[in-house]
Amino acid sequence: MTPTKTAVIGAGGWGTALSIIWSKQGREISLLGKDPARIEQLHEARENSAYLPGVKLSDAIGLTSDLKVCAEADLIVFVTRSTALRETAAQVNKVTIKRDAVLLSCVKGIEHGSGKRMSEILAEIFPDHSIAVLSGHNLAAEVARGLVTTTSEKLPIAPATD
Repeated sequence: MTPTKTAVIGAGGWGTALSIIWSKQGREISLLGKDPARIEQLHEARENSAYLPGVKLSDAIGLTSDLKVCAEADLIVFVTRSTALRETAAQVNKVTIKRDAVLLSCVKGIEHGSGKRMSEILAEIFPDHSIAVLSGHNLAAEVARGLVTTTSEKLPIAPATD
C-alpha cells in the first residue's frame, strides 16, 4: 500500500525537502512545525527562506502546527532534532493514530544517555506500529531542487515488504 496522507513533523530543511518531493508524486502532505507564527510565515511566503531560500512550496503542501493531522496519516515522518524526538513522539502518541500507520524516522543521531537509535525510541513509544528509517548522505537543498542525490524524486514512501 502506498501511503496517500503523510504527516511530516519538522519544518526544517530536510522535512521541507521531503515534503516537496513527495507532494510532486501527488501525495497529500501536511508539514508540521512547532512554532505557529513560523508556520504562518511559511504559509504566506510559500517558501522556507530560513532553510531553502528560493525553493517554492507547492500549494498542495499543507502547513500546520497541530499534531492532530497525524490522526489521519498513513505515514508519519519524524524529522526533528534527535534531542526532541522522544518528547515529540510522546506528544504524537497522545493523538489517536491509525493502527496501520507507518512511522518513518529521518532523524540523525542517537539519544544522549541511553544510546538508543531514533528508530528504537519510536519502537518503544509505538510498539504496535511499523517503524522505517530513511538515512544516508543527503543535502536538503539539492533534494528540494530535484538535483541528483542519493535520494531522488522517485523516493518511495511505502514500506519494504518481506
